Amino acid sequence: MDSVEIIRKQTEGREVQELIQTCFVFATEFGQRSLLVMDSNRKQMNNLKLTKLALDWVSFICDDCIASDRKTFRWAVLALEFAMGMTRGRHILALGEEEYARLRAKVAGCMALLISHFDIMGARSNLAAQAEKERIEALVGQFKRLDKNRMLDDHEASKYITEQRLEELEKVDEIRRAKEAERQALGRVLEGNNEVDRSLAYLSSSATNITMRWQQGHFVGGGTFGNVYAAMNLDSGHLMAVKEIRLQDPKLIPTIAEQIKDEMGVLEVLDHPNVVSYYGIEVHRDRVYIFMEFCQGGSLANLLEHGRIEDEQVIMVYALQLLEGLAYLHESGIAHRDIKPENILLDHNGIIKYVDFGAAKVIARQGKTLVQDLASTKPNKSMTGTPMYMSPEVIKGENPGRAGSVDIWSLGCVILEMATGRRPWANLDNEWAIMYNIAQGNPPQMPSTDQLSPQGIDFLKRCFTRDPKQRASAVELLQHEWIMTIRSQVVEPPTPSDASSSAQSTPSSRSNTNEGFY
Repeated sequence: MDSVEIIRKQTEGREVQELIQTCFVFATEFGQRSLLVMDSNRKQMNNLKLTKLALDWVSFICDDCIASDRKTFRWAVLALEFAMGMTRGRHILALGEEEYARLRAKVAGCMALLISHFDIMGARSNLAAQAEKERIEALVGQFKRLDKNRMLDDHEASKYITEQRLEELEKVDEIRRAKEAERQALGRVLEGNNEVDRSLAYLSSSATNITMRWQQGHFVGGGTFGNVYAAMNLDSGHLMAVKEIRLQDPKLIPTIAEQIKDEMGVLEVLDHPNVVSYYGIEVHRDRVYIFMEFCQGGSLANLLEHGRIEDEQVIMVYALQLLEGLAYLHESGIAHRDIKPENILLDHNGIIKYVDFGAAKVIARQGKTLVQDLASTKPNKSMTGTPMYMSPEVIKGENPGRAGSVDIWSLGCVILEMATGRRPWANLDNEWAIMYNIAQGNPPQMPSTDQLSPQGIDFLKRCFTRDPKQRASAVELLQHEWIMTIRSQVVEPPTPSDASSSAQSTPSSRSNTNEGFY
């Protein structure tokens, strides 16, 4: 670093400014990199040398370089930026009065040089010129503030620093306000002549559009159209699940809004211990929040990942709760049409809850809702559901038969999976083969008598009746011998922890997991 000034003096008058500039660039980079491997004492000495090197660099720009040369302009910017960095904080105190006066004079000279170059830069684009001007003004401002901090007394310097801090805080507030406006936290008036705005206003008019204080918690799960989070109702202190559905495509918003409102119209009338509770929705311009009951026990699918349920009494307790929930839905004129372990949740007590009446599934199926009017006599030919849990009439698009018969077939598949630990049709390797066998009227392979009692197997056979008109209803299956056995033992469906002390895979062993679902 000391050699740069020596080289500069030895080559004085020889027009080798570019060589000297290269030496300054190398010396400054070398000095800054050296700081990484020095102890504190050597760092102080090195910083002093770098500060004086900065003074020599701006002096070189002012005294030795040609002011009208374009290269001088670029070199001056580099020299000023380095000088600004090295004189920040306490480093400037290392300069004596004469050196400081010299620094001020040379910096002023560099500023004049920069401004003169800016005035003749007509060949450059206006945008580039404006950027350079702002950069120069920022450098000038930094040196002016540096000069003020050195010359003011303690009281005035403290006042000046306070003003600087207030300016920075105001900038932070402006950024915050811009972010809030971007996510519509500050609100926006919807225009009635805009189709998207009309759809949002229509959705906002829903009776279940609620206003409450809530705080988003950890991420629970997600899909193509939305994410599910745990959340806290700050008014009541209760946990809940929040599904966030983003309205990204303006062309789809009217259709999505209509589907969401139709689905919410069904969910808001459901009230049963075995159906997940729905609290309401919150509508924003770019997203919709759906508030539902938070089920900490996870899904039945998570439970079955650990193997089958060996204690048949636990299966019977689950079957009883599933039937009671289905009986309620069917009596309300609602068919789920996508019953599977992933859509069956357990709360913190291990009570079964049907889920997936959510709007995200409506969107994902492009208008094929999970909820149908059972009073309709028209055959429903939309193939909604998961193939291995589908009934033959759904696969073939035939008349659904008795109200809710498609759910009874799916219920049998779920109970079969609990008993065997395997999905229905696990012996087939693709969905087309599964759908072909179901369409032929073939039931899935039954559990062995080691896995399920003869009464339980008979129950499954009634669920898998080929003709949907002859298939038993949920109310009829509640009177089946296999179900009546467990109903006679309990007044209310017990929690799994009460009924599964000997089960290999019980809800109580899963319900204390950190995984929560809506």
